[in-house]
Amino acid sequence: MWKEYTLLHYTPFDPTTKRTIAKLKDNKTGEIFRAVKGAPQVVLDMDVNADSLRGEVEERIDEFASRGYRGLGVGISRSGDVPMEECEWQMIGLLPLFDPPRHDTADTVKKAIALGIAVKMVTGDQKAIAVETCRQLGMPTNILDTSFFNTAPPPGVNLAQMIYDTDGFAQVFPEHKFEIVKHLQSLDKVVGMTGDGVNDAPALAQADIGIAVDDATDAARAAADIVLVSPGLSVIITAIRMSREIFLRMKNYAMYSIAMTVRIVFTFGILTVAWNWYFPPILVVILAILNDGTILTISKDNVVASPYPDSWKLKEVFISSISFGLWLTLSTIVLFAVVINSSGFESAGVENLCVSCMRDQCHDFFQDQYQRCVMENNATGCGEMTGSVPQAASLPDVGAFRESAVNAYWTRYQEKYDSRSELFEDLSDVHLNSLPNDAKPSAEAAYNQYVYAYTLGVGGAAYEGDYNVFTAAQLGQGVTFIGNDEVPITNEVSFCDYMWDFSNWNSTWTRNNEMIGPGIQRKEGVLRSLVYLQVSISGQALIFVTRTAGSNNWFFAEKPCNLLLIAFVFAQIVASVVGWIGFGGYPTDRIAVIGCGGGYTLIAWLWSILWQFPLDVLKFTVNYILTKNAYASKAFTERINAGHPTMKHSVVTNTQRSIRASRTV
Repeated sequence: MWKEYTLLHYTPFDPTTKRTIAKLKDNKTGEIFRAVKGAPQVVLDMDVNADSLRGEVEERIDEFASRGYRGLGVGISRSGDVPMEECEWQMIGLLPLFDPPRHDTADTVKKAIALGIAVKMVTGDQKAIAVETCRQLGMPTNILDTSFFNTAPPPGVNLAQMIYDTDGFAQVFPEHKFEIVKHLQSLDKVVGMTGDGVNDAPALAQADIGIAVDDATDAARAAADIVLVSPGLSVIITAIRMSREIFLRMKNYAMYSIAMTVRIVFTFGILTVAWNWYFPPILVVILAILNDGTILTISKDNVVASPYPDSWKLKEVFISSISFGLWLTLSTIVLFAVVINSSGFESAGVENLCVSCMRDQCHDFFQDQYQRCVMENNATGCGEMTGSVPQAASLPDVGAFRESAVNAYWTRYQEKYDSRSELFEDLSDVHLNSLPNDAKPSAEAAYNQYVYAYTLGVGGAAYEGDYNVFTAAQLGQGVTFIGNDEVPITNEVSFCDYMWDFSNWNSTWTRNNEMIGPGIQRKEGVLRSLVYLQVSISGQALIFVTRTAGSNNWFFAEKPCNLLLIAFVFAQIVASVVGWIGFGGYPTDRIAVIGCGGGYTLIAWLWSILWQFPLDVLKFTVNYILTKNAYASKAFTERINAGHPTMKHSVVTNTQRSIRASRTV
């Protein structure tokens, strides 16, 4: 061809004029002429006889378009070497071109719509071609040409809303693409734009997310935010899904962290204020290390991406997190209160940790002795009951009663104790800790200290080593002994309180720093291990609830990743070992962490499991309150969008897709 013709001048394709023109010379005849190709309407409008040809040409264009063919107009001007504006053009042909969509485009569009994205076609082709292409892609076919920019919108609808409600635009120029993006943004929509040519550059730059396709021009690449390196648009869907999954993992982590912070602060704050209870900081550090190590695996967790665009909704996040944290706080407080104030778990074969019961046992011991005195001696010499304190009636009465009262008491307990020393040894085991170097204080030794402190007070009796009955009894001081001066019968409240305080606060009573003293502080040391283990188990198990916080499923219905399960099991094995055997290194029972043993380890696991399932009920309740419509329509079927509570999960028809989504590409 180029042997017969010489190219004198060439005007590249201009997306504004939608045509390209070549100035040629016939090498045989020397004739100079121009040829043009471009959009059929453009070439037709250049023809000097356009009016006579318009009907036939437009009919052919529509025919091609209805079958999915693009039309390419061809024209010629034989006006010679004259300026362009003086040329007389003649349209000489209309070429059908078949440019089908990529094989994966229809599936990509379908997935995009399913993800809540309103897909709008913006093309420079004829409206009929745009409609046919939309049909092939399964898109809505509500297509407008650019004439609507110059037409007043319907009453009550502005131009921006009209653009939003439309599914596509045909015969557009570059400035129209730019305006379409701006109008959609004026409706607070996040707009993404794909393009490949120079004419797409302004719109790509204006869009919130400009995406240049694989074979885009340098101008389009420079204007875009994202440049695809593989052909097709399916990679966009992959990116959307992955970004939503990442966002969901971030939100799950945030909810878990907030809930655990609330739980730790309220749990140990209440225990400290209400019970004056000490919890070693090292256990909190261990909790943090194990929990943080486990929660890091959530970055690889299996999540179901939201079918609609999600966003941070701090109200929902904080309400859910605080609710979870307070529920777990309640679980620990109830367990602590049950264990420290009752002996219910003792029937399960575990150590009785009811420290408040110890003082009652002491009182019961003395009250029983007084009652037996009354029954066997007709109240002679037993003194009077002032509240719970028996006061000696007189010194002679008490002295005469000593031997018979103790013998009566001994008769009752002779099957349990072989000697009086065993009785006091049992009293020591119940109420006293141990001295260093395996020395064990006797109840008598503690009582001696009590009497010494009591009788040195103002008006107190002189203390003597033979433990005779002092005049303090006559003075109302209540320092009186019976039965070889070993078993006190008077002033039992003062004695029991003294034993309680002595065991509870004397931090020197330990055994080789092993924190195994049998008194109150040993029980509190065991209780620390139990509380630590229950907080660890229930706290880490919370992640299985927060990871499904945006769904209507039970926490066990969505399988977490294996890495998360392995990390959870490992962390709780470590926590169980620490709780079982204790945590050494503390010099006193006041801050000891004594192993709670296998029984309480099992109780901690069962208690945590028992309180785990109601967390789902709490989750459903919060979801229902915050996303009532979505919850009611799709309960226990699929993930709801907690970030967009007004969204519904009903099926979207072709005519509804554009106006139902909250993000636009």
